[in-house]
Amino acid sequence: MRKIFVCLLLSVFVFLLKAQDKIVTSKNDTIFCKIVTMSTTRIFYEQTEGSKIAGRSIALDDVASYSRQAETTAKQSQHAYSVATERRQIVPEKRIIFELSVGVSNMPWLLGSVGNSEMDEAFGQLKKGLAVGVSVHNLFTSAIGFGFQYSFFGSGYRGDSFQTIDPTYPIYMVGNIKTRQYVNYLGPSVLFQQFLGSNRKLKLSETLSGGLLSYRNEEQFSMVVPSSSSYTTNAYNVLGNGLTIGGRFGCSVEYLVLPYLSVGVDGSFLYGQLSTMNLEYRDSGGNSESLSNHKMDNSLNLSRFDYGLVLKFHL
Repeated sequence: MRKIFVCLLLSVFVFLLKAQDKIVTSKNDTIFCKIVTMSTTRIFYEQTEGSKIAGRSIALDDVASYSRQAETTAKQSQHAYSVATERRQIVPEKRIIFELSVGVSNMPWLLGSVGNSEMDEAFGQLKKGLAVGVSVHNLFTSAIGFGFQYSFFGSGYRGDSFQTIDPTYPIYMVGNIKTRQYVNYLGPSVLFQQFLGSNRKLKLSETLSGGLLSYRNEEQFSMVVPSSSSYTTNAYNVLGNGLTIGGRFGCSVEYLVLPYLSVGVDGSFLYGQLSTMNLEYRDSGGNSESLSNHKMDNSLNLSRFDYGLVLKFHL
């Protein structure tokens, strides 16, 4: 009779264990409990301690999987749930992502070769410059967010040129040119992100955006022309600016070094074609001229590649 009673107690104990809910932590520890409810960031559960029932909770970030036995729907009757799958359907704890990126940029299609070594050198320096970008996105789920992004590009060239007027003496005409150009981009953006690995430390992010692209070019040129008794200096300034539609696609890989900070590398491609510009011309003699919406013979290709380092703050 005693053996039968012991067997019955063991059977009831095993049944109660099987009837319990179960939480498996990221450290591979198992918690047998009764899951009461869940929020966007935590699981709330109960455990029996002697004759008392204690209420506890655990952060979803610390949970690898969980199972609930007393469920009714087809989805709830499954034996295990992946927390990564569950989190795709809920709003994350840190919803705002602020991004800062700094690197270099290349505009390979800006200007073609003209067959002049000095001009090709100038164009080559204008095609490469500094790239800075900032963005802010609001996450609707842990995988998708919406926001705005801004990027800046700047480059320049400065140099001298010599032209022979009379090779007999010789006599040269000396020219000095200084050019700076700036490209700004601003537009709404969609963010997609995926965590790589179960520890949710490594992340892949993509952004897709469309917006406005502004271009500004500042050019200063001076020329010293010798004469029989002296030198004459001529100078002029040219300012050009224009506005067009652009698009931008970016991709980055980041590592979460702190709960609120991730560091990584990124690359992006920005597309834009400028066909009309506003031009202003002034020379040292006091002459000036302005052209509005000047149609260029060949569109200026402002498309470029950016690549560098990225910091993301999760707020």
